[in-house]
Amino acid sequence: MNDEEVEQLVRRILRETNHVLVVPPPEVIRKDYLGKAIDRLMADLKELTPDAMECYRLLQGRGIFMAVGQIAQVISGYQSGFSQSKWSAAIKDLFDAGLVVKGGAGGSQYKASDAEARSRVRKALEPHLASDAEVEEVYQAVLGRIAGEVLV
Repeated sequence: MNDEEVEQLVRRILRETNHVLVVPPPEVIRKDYLGKAIDRLMADLKELTPDAMECYRLLQGRGIFMAVGQIAQVISGYQSGFSQSKWSAAIKDLFDAGLVVKGGAGGSQYKASDAEARSRVRKALEPHLASDAEVEEVYQAVLGRIAGEVLV
């Protein structure tokens, strides 16, 4: 439909129904779809185990390389035995999903991969032709939701 056809249709609807037609501004509609994209991204993260999500939350919050023992100590208060095995498995899930990178001292520490997370957001927003600012807004919203999750 071109603009003239849309205008004729709107006039006919208003004339025949005696209703006021409220069309939200484009920015409101766009924000609604970006919100739905955030929900889809969060649903993808929910496929991770609660332990993996808790590790991801910690690593996103710290922004530094951490050893598995350090991660276990921060999250559970213990860094050996069962605790280390548990958090090591969670880190493996995150590494396999590409959400953390390995490096740091001795190459055996882990850090949240901002590049991968942003890439996932950008890919999810491709159909929306999102601007860089919108990608960053959605990325920050997802991080905010992760930070607000109580998973342990």
